[in-house]
Parts: sequence; C-alpha cells; structure tokens
Amino acid sequence: MRQLHPLAGALFDRGDECGQGDDDIAAEREGASSIMVAIPTITLKIEADLLTQTRFRWLLCEGDQVLLRCQHSFETMGEAEADGNKALEKRIK
Repeated sequence: MRQLHPLAGALFDRGDECGQGDDDIAAEREGASSIMVAIPTITLKIEADLLTQTRFRWLLCEGDQVLLRCQHSFETMGEAEADGNKALEKRIK
C-alpha cells in the first residue's frame, strides 16, 4: 500500500530548506494562533479481482472511501501497481 500526501514536501521539509531546526519552527508556531486542518491522504490499494482471484485491480482511496476504481484487471500485481501509480499521479496534479 502506498500513501501520498500532496503537500508533504512543502510542510515537512520547510525547516530543513530554511536552515531552521525543529525548535525554531516550534517556537515560531507557539506565537501564532493555530488552526488544525485535516489534509486527506490518498492511498493506492492493490486487491485480487473479485471474479478471478488470479488477477488484480487497483483502487484509489481516501480513508475508507473509494475515489477511483480500475476498470480493467491485470495479470500481475506489479502491472496493477504501475497503472495505479499513473492514475495516482494524474489525480494529485
């Protein structure tokens, strides 16, 4: 299972790029009023096809909700994952 967070690079690498340590960022955040925002995580799931257990399909999920389901089944799990990764990249662009 692969999880991507579209803003992860911008949020978690900020201190390293600016030369700030974790303590500097924490001190900066203490002075400001904070608002918690839930940013959804999109997950790529590879599952066996329901009709033929020897083939595979991918699903893009946000939590428990299915956002996109593959219309085709694939012979190998690797093929399904490669196609699912393409769909995931298109979805987060």
